[in-house]
Amino acid sequence: MANLSADNNTDEDADDWDDDGLDYSEEIKKLPLAVRYGGIFCTNFEMVTEGDFSWDCIPALQIYEVVCNLRYIKPNVSDLHDLGVSQEQLVRGIEIFKAIKASAEPWARSLAQEFESIDDNDDDAESGLSLNDGVDCFVSDVADEEDDLGHIRKTDPILFGEICLETSRVLAAR
Repeated sequence: MANLSADNNTDEDADDWDDDGLDYSEEIKKLPLAVRYGGIFCTNFEMVTEGDFSWDCIPALQIYEVVCNLRYIKPNVSDLHDLGVSQEQLVRGIEIFKAIKASAEPWARSLAQEFESIDDNDDDAESGLSLNDGVDCFVSDVADEEDDLGHIRKTDPILFGEICLETSRVLAAR
């Protein structure tokens, strides 16, 4: 779990724009503490959950309970409470982050299917895509070609980051 004494402020002078749009890490730092840790709880839930699942089918309270029972998380939960984050706020943060992941899921399933269809021996100069590039690079390449995904990359870095992460999760579960 991330450092619980994370600074809630962001660097006002930081340049949020790069060639691909807004920066995922900087945008995550701007989220309320309960939502940021909702994302961390979702990530830990993914790590201990076997197989493929849909975020729409998992209640936020179940994610909270599963993750709170992890030996390495228990001490951090009381630290969160000491910082003023209640169980209810954290469950709501999980719900918010879970909704982002659920929005990323249809993209991820489609991209995973496309990723799997790439013939790694095919050096198709036209597509420029290869399994050697990795999932994040692949998703970015697709975003260069598809306006909708490209728009998400430039305007909603959290959703775009979750599309990349969910694509990896979907591929790992296959």
